Amino acid sequence: MSFFVSKDLEGKIDESCLVPHEETPLSQEFVFKFDNNICDLIEIDLNDVVKVINFSFESNIHVLDNLFSNNIDKAKIIFKNTYLDLTQVKIEKIFKRESDIYILEVSANYHRGNT
Repeated sequence: MSFFVSKDLEGKIDESCLVPHEETPLSQEFVFKFDNNICDLIEIDLNDVVKVINFSFESNIHVLDNLFSNNIDKAKIIFKNTYLDLTQVKIEKIFKRESDIYILEVSANYHRGNT
């Protein structure tokens, strides 16, 4: 297993004490997933009568740009063992927070599925 040690630290620390970084998969519970993006949800409002969902999540500028530039046809909201397939995903509001952080409010049509 290899480690990265910056040039400034080479020879100054005992590299045998370093703990390997293990890749852990992102939690896929209570998330909005589209393309290769996974965003933690903040809030969800479901309307089962007309099958419309409104939800919000935190995003950076790259995710926001991806939402604007791509036609999202394979988006999901994932819970633990179930998910909602989303269609007609629309950005309703964008709130800018500090630096590169945005809160997006989104609406979509949905239907239920099981993982």
